Amino acid sequence: MLYHLTLMLAVLDPSVGIQTQQVATVASQPTHFTNYAVAYREAQRAKKPLLVILNPAEESSAVKVDEVRKTQQRRDLLQKFVVVVIDTATDHGETVNKLFNEKSLPHVSVIDRDQQW
Repeated sequence: MLYHLTLMLAVLDPSVGIQTQQVATVASQPTHFTNYAVAYREAQRAKKPLLVILNPAEESSAVKVDEVRKTQQRRDLLQKFVVVVIDTATDHGETVNKLFNEKSLPHVSVIDRDQQW
């Protein structure tokens, strides 16, 4: 799954039509969100695509953001997204998983800047 996410990040270039932010603004942003509604609103505000990672309860098969962000190239690319990592073992995560039609986990989706699947 990490390979597919890495490949997806390497292929996608959502920077078209996005103005670069000042360094101070980027530094104050969290690396990822854990609440889907908050992340969704931030993606709308920032006019960035939303990268949604739905993780299972089993830690061993979860997509770890630290692993995804381990190279500078990946970190630079992820700055073009609002990232949300959802633990589907929680009530909130269960609700969000239903929004995504309860796909097999872990699951990664990108919602574009216009908030379309």
